[in-house]
Amino acid sequence: MLIANLKTAFKTLVDDAAWMDDTTKAIAKEKVDFISEFVGYPDWIKDKAALEAYYKGVKQIKRQKDNIIIFQ
Repeated sequence: MLIANLKTAFKTLVDDAAWMDDTTKAIAKEKVDFISEFVGYPDWIKDKAALEAYYKGVKQIKRQKDNIIIFQ
């Protein structure tokens, strides 16, 4: 849904662009439909053993206060 919303917003911006002629606007809007959507996650992310191996050694923080201190 995120990419579809971005495409819609881009088309609106193109429609509102006073500096583009109608032919250029049509080409730009057609071109946006050909943008490939490659948003996702690796296949191994659903494998619990692989996920735990990836994050092995990462300290788990139990309190929000500790997160704030660490990330300052």
